[in-house]
Parts: sequence; C-alpha cells; structure tokens
Amino acid sequence: MKIAHFDCFNGASGDMILGALVHAGADPLEILRALATLPVQGFDVRFEKTERGGISALHAVVETEEGHHHRGLGKIIEIIEGGNLSERVKNRAIQVFKRLAQAEASVHDCAIETIHFHEVGALDAIVDIVGSCQALEELGIEEITFSPLPLGSGTVRCAHGLLPVPAPAVLELVKGFPVFDNGEKGELVTPTGAAILTALGKSNNLSNLVPSSTGYGSGTRADQNLPNLLRVIIGNASERLSEISERLSEALEASKVFLVETNLDDMNPQFFERVMERLFEVGALDVTLVQAGMKNNRPGVILTAVSPPEFKEQCAAVILEETTAIGVRLIFAERRVMERKIETVETAFGPIRVKEASLGAARNRMPEYRDCLEAAKKFEKPVKEVWAAVIAALPVGP
Repeated sequence: MKIAHFDCFNGASGDMILGALVHAGADPLEILRALATLPVQGFDVRFEKTERGGISALHAVVETEEGHHHRGLGKIIEIIEGGNLSERVKNRAIQVFKRLAQAEASVHDCAIETIHFHEVGALDAIVDIVGSCQALEELGIEEITFSPLPLGSGTVRCAHGLLPVPAPAVLELVKGFPVFDNGEKGELVTPTGAAILTALGKSNNLSNLVPSSTGYGSGTRADQNLPNLLRVIIGNASERLSEISERLSEALEASKVFLVETNLDDMNPQFFERVMERLFEVGALDVTLVQAGMKNNRPGVILTAVSPPEFKEQCAAVILEETTAIGVRLIFAERRVMERKIETVETAFGPIRVKEASLGAARNRMPEYRDCLEAAKKFEKPVKEVWAAVIAALPVGP
C-alpha cells in the first residue's frame, strides 16, 4: 500500500501540499491537463523552484483573474463533477469541500446548504484542492497520514476582517487531531491545508513506512526561523508490519480484559504466593507484581491481575480478601493475542516441550523452563546447557 506522509513541521496550506506532491514525483503536466477540464476559466498554474533554509522546494503558484468571489458548496461540487477527472479524484475533492462546509457551518451556526465560501470558494482554492487530489492520484497514493499541526499565532486578515490565528475554521477542522506550538508567528495552517489533511488523512507517525521519495512544498514567507516548507514522504507500508498489524486487528481472542490492581505497602511479601495462586484459580489470565515507591517514601508493590470481564469481580474479591488493600482499580483494556501451540523437540536430554506463538510473519518460540529444569537435574547439567540444546534442535523456517 502506497502512503503519503506529510511532515507539517512549519505548517500546511493548499499550495504547499500541491507543490510538495509535484516535487515528490507527481506529473505536473497531468495535473494541468486535469485542471484544464474544469468548467471554469481565468486561472494559471505554474511550479517554481525555490529554496527555503538551504532546502530546494517547489512553490505552486496559482494566478486568477477573478476578484472576490463567493461560491456555495453546490456550485463547487458542480464544478468538480464537470471536470474530466477520475472518480477517486472527484470524491476526494468533494470530501475536502464538504469538510470545509461543515467547519464553516459550525463557526457561523448555520446549515451547510447556506454556506457561501469566501477565500476557499475562490478559484485558487479550487485549483489547490483539485490539483492536490489529482497529484495524489498520479502518485498512486492509497493512504494519507500527517504529523501534528503547528497552528501559529497572531492575526490574519480575511473576508471577515482581522481574525485571531488560528482562524476559527482551522480550529474546527483540527478538532480531534494533535497540534503544537513551534514558536513561529502568523498563520501556519490555512483552512485549505487543514481541510485536505483532515478530510483525507489521519494523524500518524512513520513507524510503518518504507520511504521511496521526498518532496518539499514552499510557502511564500521567507522571514521565519524555520523554513516555510511542508515535507511529504512517499513510500510503501512495510509488508511484514502491515501483515502483522492486519492480523493483530483480527486477533479477537480475549481482546477485552480488565486490569484489576491495587497498591500495597504494608503487607507481608510471603502472602503474595497465595494471592497469585487464588487469582489464577478464579480466572485471572496473568498476575504481576511491580516494585514501586509509595507515599511517605515507603517501598511498595503494585499488584495487577489481568482478568476477562466475566471474572473481574472475583479477582477483586480475592485481592480484598487475601491482601491488606482497602480498594482496587478496575481498568478496561484491550489486548491482542498471538496464536499459540506446544510442540516437542527431541534433544540429547530427551524430549523438551517448546511454546510457540505466531501471527503472520511474527513468530516467538521458547523452551518450557520446567522441562529444561527437570532434564538438567536428571543429567546433572546446567539449565542453560539444556536450554541451548533445545534452541539448537528447533527446526529452521515455518
């Protein structure tokens, strides 16, 4: 799966997104061809090489003949539908404008149908959005991700006059997405940029990406401490990690659990053996003890039992009965479980059981310690020697 990850270290706007995608390899001639099929006239697009902070980039320059122009969502959808564009390009562009309409409607407390876009209804915004969607298509992008967004500060002049940064529409668009302050002044994320990213993408990191190309889209400002750039990283999802992630999402066995836990700083540690024994008897999947510093600088222990939902009350009752706790915490959680099986391996010390857990390409195999211990006693050998013999005897491959 091909992914475009936008690294928004110093903001994002429609022209920066378009410039970055072309710089990363999207065919500018195909983008211009697609834009030329829209049933509107009076605009020109060119891609200028520029440099910010010593980094080469592209600036998507959109020049229009129209003055201040208001368009409703219906008219914009009509323009997009009238172009000779693929269905995915049309759907993506319309999705962006619908998200913009929802944000504007929320800010102005009115129905989406009554919204008339100001700046984002102008030709340059239509070109930025449709051009960016066409560029994504040219690159074969199936998934879009982006980093946390820096919102800037100060004021910005728009059709409604002087407004605080971030603009109200931008704040609506980034609800539910991570943002941060990078120290720069001015409008760093525009409504068009925020709409493209939040309508088509999700906030994520690069943990599952194998990069193949990089592009930089330039803004117009050159007076910032950070270069006025947006970086896009194009690549494919790691097939190995993708398979594991997909299988993990399907691994529903015992996925819903409760963590039943308490803090203890006044209990005889010898009692923990019985506590753990009883917790397993009533259905706990796992029990752990973690050393911790408690109030008044006392050393203590955090006792946690992982329990299926149907046994959480029994686990809580055991903890309250068997320990000095005066309360427990019940925390809902999810877990993903690998497929498990036991196999037997023949060694010079006799048959030894091995636990195997697998999920797609991921596989873990571990000798059964108790078997190794018994064999070590029988042959009067160190446990580590028996363990090494088991590892050496394991078959290679699936």
